[in-house]
Amino acid sequence: MFIGTFGTIIFLTTTDLVRTFKNMTRDTNVRLASHDIIGKKPVIEWIGPGTDTIKFSMQFNSILGVDPKDEEKELREMAQTGKVAHIIVNGKPISDYKFIIESISSSERCFDSFGKLIKSTVDITVKEYPENVTAKAKQKGDTNGSTNKK
Repeated sequence: MFIGTFGTIIFLTTTDLVRTFKNMTRDTNVRLASHDIIGKKPVIEWIGPGTDTIKFSMQFNSILGVDPKDEEKELREMAQTGKVAHIIVNGKPISDYKFIIESISSSERCFDSFGKLIKSTVDITVKEYPENVTAKAKQKGDTNGSTNKK
């Protein structure tokens, strides 16, 4: 069953292969500024939205039809080259923005008697990657942030 994608990584489960994620969490942040006031509590100002961070785990097991070494290599290449991609689940992107891998951590690595990696768990952290975002200059007397040229 096709679950989704993240770039070239295809999340799916079949009778021969299992490559999916688990324990997905999503953190949504905002940008705030703190302005100190002498003798009083600081004033907090909302600056704008932040970038979402998503964390999930993937377990790679040769018994489940994947080569853990190749799977890890593909993820690390995506991270090291700065590849950005949408995360698609159930046919829809989970954000308007693409994501970039911020970190990868491998654990629970098991090897066979020949030293071949046969099982690993990879924890992945990705961050939203807004592209082509432009700031709108605010003109004097403009309350909506657009430039009113006549």
